[in-house]
Amino acid sequence: MNFAKSLSSTVVAATLLAALPALALPNGVTRQIKVDGSFREGVLTWTATAPPKMTYAYKLITVDGVIEVCGAYAVERGPPSSSFTQFLRDSSYRINGKRVIKGGLKYWNRVKIDALDTAVANCKSTGIPPANAATGEKAIYWSRRSYRI
Repeated sequence: MNFAKSLSSTVVAATLLAALPALALPNGVTRQIKVDGSFREGVLTWTATAPPKMTYAYKLITVDGVIEVCGAYAVERGPPSSSFTQFLRDSSYRINGKRVIKGGLKYWNRVKIDALDTAVANCKSTGIPPANAATGEKAIYWSRRSYRI
């Protein structure tokens, strides 16, 4: 094999790989982390008869001195995803009563119902240092609006 030809092929391959765009995160998502046992989990249901059910997992992390909220969810027997997207958009994470993430929780990663325990959660920055949130309430505020289910 000719050394110059081999070198030329390597340079072409490296150039093509470098030209590929990096895998972009969804809008505003700062990082993705694996869901594990340290996540808080919960279940929401809407009606008593054959209810749609949303199971979720979320966690607060600190990165570069700022709190991020990470989350993933799965829907069982649910409506079209647009209903849950709107519900999550209207819901919020609040620290000391203040909404800390613009656009609600719609950035959470939707996964299959049987994959939540091993899913990847999307994270978004609150812009708040942990010292500013050390005391006071930290909680999810679920939307109380009506949705077509």
